[in-house]
Amino acid sequence: MRILVAIDDTDNLESRGTGEIASLIAGALQEKGWGTTSIVTRHQLLVHPDIPYTSHNSSMCFAAELHGDRLEQVISFAGAFLDHECAEGSDPGLCVAVLDRVGPASELVSFGRRAKQEVITMTEAFTLAARLGVHLSEHGGTGQGVIGALAGAGLRLWATTAA
Repeated sequence: MRILVAIDDTDNLESRGTGEIASLIAGALQEKGWGTTSIVTRHQLLVHPDIPYTSHNSSMCFAAELHGDRLEQVISFAGAFLDHECAEGSDPGLCVAVLDRVGPASELVSFGRRAKQEVITMTEAFTLAARLGVHLSEHGGTGQGVIGALAGAGLRLWATTAA
């Protein structure tokens, strides 16, 4: 099963960055023998006064090929990791998308591309995730990171299908 795992808004100016946290999650999935993971990619989102962000407003995403039926374990592990490791004052979000179940994938890509150009609400992110069958969850603070997490998955999907 091929999945995308995307996270956003896990840090503050003094903590380790979202990219490092994504890399730690990816590494742990491999160490546990749950699957193989790709490199973590950074996806730039809109920088706007109405959007809180730490330094650059970017989300992080990696792909994984899971061995067996590990999806729920991965979601649970990644969520608990964010709950424990995210910095004070952050608003983390987690997105896990099963690539052959996302439908239509073009809507996820469109959301990601829009997040580079306009302000999007959490309600819109949750509504789309539910419609597409994508896991989306908040892990502290306001949970505002769900927008960037969903966008990160869409942008990663766009990058892999555009190549």
